[in-house]
Amino acid sequence: MHSIKKIYIIILLTGISLALSDCSVEKNTGASRFYHSLTSRYNIYFNGYESFKAGLAKINTSYSDDFSELLRVFEYSDPSTASMCSSDMEKAIQKASKVISLKSISARPEPGKKREISETDRRFLEQKEYNKWVDDSYLLIGKARFYRHEFDEAESVFNHCISEANDENIKTEAMIWLARIANENGNYRESERILKEIEERPAMNRSLKAMFHTTKTDLYLKQEKYNEAAGSLSEALKFISGKRTRYRLTYLLAQLYERDGNSAMATSLYRKVIKMNPPYEVEFNAMINIAGIFDINSGNPEEIRKDLEKMLRDSKNADF
Repeated sequence: MHSIKKIYIIILLTGISLALSDCSVEKNTGASRFYHSLTSRYNIYFNGYESFKAGLAKINTSYSDDFSELLRVFEYSDPSTASMCSSDMEKAIQKASKVISLKSISARPEPGKKREISETDRRFLEQKEYNKWVDDSYLLIGKARFYRHEFDEAESVFNHCISEANDENIKTEAMIWLARIANENGNYRESERILKEIEERPAMNRSLKAMFHTTKTDLYLKQEKYNEAAGSLSEALKFISGKRTRYRLTYLLAQLYERDGNSAMATSLYRKVIKMNPPYEVEFNAMINIAGIFDINSGNPEEIRKDLEKMLRDSKNADF
């Protein structure tokens, strides 16, 4: 099914290319906007975003959590992750830059023959960019620079997104990335300022809410404000959908409750992690932590004993 869809897209793009071969980025018409938006999304930008995702996947497979310490909110906080994804992020930057250089439409369209221009028309005519994938490409470049730990370059790109992008969601996401840069640089007051400003912006979608609350959690953890971090992380988990992120951050939340002496809540969260069917190393450490904080007055010792005996019989534990 996927290959059929891909063939269909190729045929469609070929047909459009032939029909609209005179479409230039110098001409801002409905046809040129459609053509350059479509070819940006399904050709250049798509390939760049695939490279970006490949870089993230390499971090996920190469990075190892230290379960003897509080988990990091974000793996990228470990400087070693920059080299894991560097080549893929460079490819993403190259593709996104190509969208910007070849597909940008900045010329204003003719307003038409209407005697009066509506407010919607006026806002449309005042845009600085008429191919939405150009704004997305700038954001992609900023994120790729960020994962390469090129924070100064990333900051410059995100500031461009905030000042130039048409999409409010792109502006908000760029602001969140600026807060993350501030966190990585230890500039916590700046991060707090940005996050407060974001709270005053239009309502965020679920993805942005997850980004916002995890960024705030990271800020609190870096300042060793553990109670605040637990509250923010609990809020973030309401909006996080990815399995890996969910079990990692649920594990971190359990660690925070354990650190605070709330054994019952920590145990409940560690068991929740186990039910998510995470990699064996995560399950193993969650079970060990449950045993370590077991309360004889409120827990079931027989259940703990059976779980531990099962782990001892498992050949996977040879490495532990």
